[in-house]
Amino acid sequence: MEAFYRMSQICIENAAAIFRELEKAYQRLYGRKLTMARISEAMAEPRYPDITELNEETLQMAPSALISAELHKLLRQRHLLDGKFRF
Repeated sequence: MEAFYRMSQICIENAAAIFRELEKAYQRLYGRKLTMARISEAMAEPRYPDITELNEETLQMAPSALISAELHKLLRQRHLLDGKFRF
């Protein structure tokens, strides 16, 4: 479980770093911020997270912001690894 958790954390951190660079390049090229609503302008076949409802608010967010929110969720669940569930 520890290895699975760590792999998940590394994948999310890498995805956030990749999207931050993509957002910078998009900003330089088009002079506007890359948002979830515009993600198809930067990626041929964008995939959307299943865990996030794509409403008007999230469509205006940067992809890296949504990914960072997922990282924070993962970090908050770290205590589950020890098997002692705390609420």
